[in-house]
Amino acid sequence: MKRLLGPEIITFLLFLLSYILINNVCIVYDGDTFRKGLYVYRIIGIDAPEYKKKQKEWVIEFISNILNVPERKINISCLNLYGIKAKEELEKQINFFCFNIKVIPVKKDKYGRILAYVYKDTTDIGEELIIKGFAIVYPFEEFEKKEEYYKAMYYAIKNKEGLWGCIIK
Repeated sequence: MKRLLGPEIITFLLFLLSYILINNVCIVYDGDTFRKGLYVYRIIGIDAPEYKKKQKEWVIEFISNILNVPERKINISCLNLYGIKAKEELEKQINFFCFNIKVIPVKKDKYGRILAYVYKDTTDIGEELIIKGFAIVYPFEEFEKKEEYYKAMYYAIKNKEGLWGCIIK
């Protein structure tokens, strides 16, 4: 009986399959950072609230200034909750096997992560996270879509989406 596939072909196909799977597995670390294959990406232009550590002082000050309320009126427990929700939302958008995720690298940050625009099909995930109130615009870097992201953030503020509702009355 004749063999259909020799051991070399089977080895090659297994290698090819493992390569495809490894490079299309995503693990979400938090609301703006994830691993795809061998690389760690941070969505450029956004910052999601922390969920495992203390909120960054600049984030509280930024939200306070934008909303024109004293910092003591920012509900930190609420921001912590939105840190968890941001991670969950990014997990929902990306999924474990992230075949439909397109990453457009821009540059590396000081931690060696690749700053990138991230799309699910045609949807800009960074902009989506901002619109839904899971993230704010990261004001300390220049990036191509900064104006669009600010418009998305003002929409979220106006509609009190997500973390923009974290105000103590």
